[in-house]
Amino acid sequence: MTTIGDHRPEEAVLGRAKLGLIDRWDGRRILLIAHSANKWSLDRLLGGARIEALVRSLFVWNPGWEYRA
Repeated sequence: MTTIGDHRPEEAVLGRAKLGLIDRWDGRRILLIAHSANKWSLDRLLGGARIEALVRSLFVWNPGWEYRA
């Protein structure tokens, strides 16, 4: 069973990485290949989603997602 605490480390790492990505690649498109926990972190950091709701929701695979920072 997945718990909320399982995804906190990815969120912290991705939050720090996001700052570096924006500084280095601002205005450009990047490709990120990652675990679903990283997708949820992006949903939270860039979209304001609540991590508790993301963990409880059914994950549906998509050929890609787009985020804007």
